[in-house]
Amino acid sequence: MPDESNKGLRRHLSVIDGGEPKKKASDSRRRHAAEAIRHAFELEAAATAFYRDCAKQTADPKLADMFDRLAHMEEGHGRRLFWKYGLKPQSLPPSEPALAGLALFRDHTLPTDGEALLELAIELERFGEAFLAEQRENFAVDSPQWKLFTELEAEEREHAEHLERELKRYRARNESP
Repeated sequence: MPDESNKGLRRHLSVIDGGEPKKKASDSRRRHAAEAIRHAFELEAAATAFYRDCAKQTADPKLADMFDRLAHMEEGHGRRLFWKYGLKPQSLPPSEPALAGLALFRDHTLPTDGEALLELAIELERFGEAFLAEQRENFAVDSPQWKLFTELEAEEREHAEHLERELKRYRARNESP
């Protein structure tokens, strides 16, 4: 009996090149698309957890609020991946070891200093932006996957730019006279 939990994934992965439906996408292309989507979700899940941890770690209420908002945004990106591909978390293909670059942002002790938290958050967003750009280039221009990764990349870039502005404000607020 076919696994119904992946029906949405199979349906969407059958549209790989240029948005044109294909009766049979190659197994390797299908696996690659599934891997890219899963890794994008892993990135969003890691960012959500990271920002929640940052919100708890900082003593600065303004930063805590900003990190909470970023956690909600990243969570929304993950939900969009599931909505777009008709997936449930348990329907994802088995995962290889997590993205190597994400190790920097989990299983670690966060700094308590607001400036260091902001710098680490910027690094996370730039990592995500680069990863999503790399994934996008593996798909045909204007395909649904290419568009999705382009949108997610732009959101990560916007988050990084927001965090860079916040870092400047934070430094200005905390400068010694």
